Amino acid sequence: MSVIKLIKNKTDRAFRFDAVTQFLPGETVAVSEETIKARPAIQELLKAGLFAIEGAHNTPQVTEDEVIEE
Repeated sequence: MSVIKLIKNKTDRAFRFDAVTQFLPGETVAVSEETIKARPAIQELLKAGLFAIEGAHNTPQVTEDEVIEE
């Protein structure tokens, strides 16, 4: 399973880490733990108190071998 964290940008500035990962002022974004580890700047903003973790949840990872039936 993958852990998804809800991170809130507590500042009035926008932060963009790549084409997909961006935090607008006051916005809460769902970010995977892998993305947080790959972008140390997110961890530094959390430590500085500019970002805050609002919550977290586990999501099942689907592999190519698994078939999802409707």
